[in-house]
Amino acid sequence: MAAFGGTKSFSLRGSAWWLLLFLPAVVAGLILLKRSRRESVLQKFAAAFIESGKRLLKSPKVVLSGFCCSLLMQVAVNATLAMNLQAVSHTPIPWAQLMWTFPLITAVSGLPITFAGIGARDGAAIALLGWCGVAAADAEAMSLLTLCVSVLWGIVGGIVLWRESSVPAK
Repeated sequence: MAAFGGTKSFSLRGSAWWLLLFLPAVVAGLILLKRSRRESVLQKFAAAFIESGKRLLKSPKVVLSGFCCSLLMQVAVNATLAMNLQAVSHTPIPWAQLMWTFPLITAVSGLPITFAGIGARDGAAIALLGWCGVAAADAEAMSLLTLCVSVLWGIVGGIVLWRESSVPAK
């Protein structure tokens, strides 16, 4: 909390200027992409993405089952974060204030900026949970415990994949 102690509120006033700079850059990139003569990796990706989206929209059962699976996965991951915080916390936890932080921490840890989301998850946990009164040490311990759980399940999945690939097909 010491890092954010001087701030009184969070303001998005300057955000419109960044958006005004970002939109022309995106439009210019799309124009350059359309004018290129040979098919680039980005064009192939965009074509495959659009084609997959069209196929997905033709099968509502797949969309519904995918949405339900992703929702259940988010609930499981966020529950893991909450239980890990409960396990390492030395003080009472303000659950009503924290519920919005867990999905945000999960989303930040999924960004492809650090290996396994280690630094991103740690920073997001310390900053977001710190705003809600959780000690930085507890937030970091929760983040590292969550990393251990993720790595453990990754190892289990790798072993299962290895065992399935080593069994000859019938």
